[in-house]
Amino acid sequence: MGQCFLYGNGGGKDRYRVKVFGGISAPANPKESYIWIRTSVPVSGYEINGWTSYLPGWQIGNGFVYIYGEPAYDENKVINLIEDKGNVLNFNFKMCMQQQGTNWYTMDAFVYRRGSWMQFASSWNGELFDNGNQYTNITGGWTGANSYSPNLTATLYSGTITISTISVVDLSGFSTLKFMGSGNGANSGGAYSAKCKIFNESGVEVASLDFQNNGTYAVSVAALSGKHYVRFVASGSRGNNLNISKVWLE
Repeated sequence: MGQCFLYGNGGGKDRYRVKVFGGISAPANPKESYIWIRTSVPVSGYEINGWTSYLPGWQIGNGFVYIYGEPAYDENKVINLIEDKGNVLNFNFKMCMQQQGTNWYTMDAFVYRRGSWMQFASSWNGELFDNGNQYTNITGGWTGANSYSPNLTATLYSGTITISTISVVDLSGFSTLKFMGSGNGANSGGAYSAKCKIFNESGVEVASLDFQNNGTYAVSVAALSGKHYVRFVASGSRGNNLNISKVWLE
């Protein structure tokens, strides 16, 4: 487990003292405000920036950790850092990234507060499906498709196709569901749109969007919170198909 005890972001009087640990397992005997990055790459240094939310676009060195925050105050996510003078300052951290080789990766990150580890950043970037990756730990997998790789695809001459997450997905904190692909139903009059639908845990449809031609589509989920199913549906009597290449939340 890598450990560094360094000054984070700052200059002059705006420097803060904090311990940042890197490892697959949480450090033993943690103290209030210890930060743990779940990583197999030793932490070589870090920067903590509570005044900006931009992502690092520079190369610092393998293992370097960049933690940034946001101005909004959230009691459940506030981390107390200690200034040189001993004053406690509050920061609401949002994301943690680590440079591994020449690339930056989002990381699972936790802070120890009130006797337990609280996760404030997640390595999951909101993706639900991409190039065959079903993100089964989030979606439970996808059901109803003929082929899962590289796309969620299904065809049916007559009837209804439904491709759906097996498990409900927590939409809290996201404003938009996006997906890339195409779909249609058809009858004797021609082809018509497929639908992306969102259902709550009780099976009630709470959002829907029509789509047909191959493209990128967006469904607003800003008014939704909690766990929901994501489904794609195509129905008709003369040939139906779905071909979804990527699904993600923003």
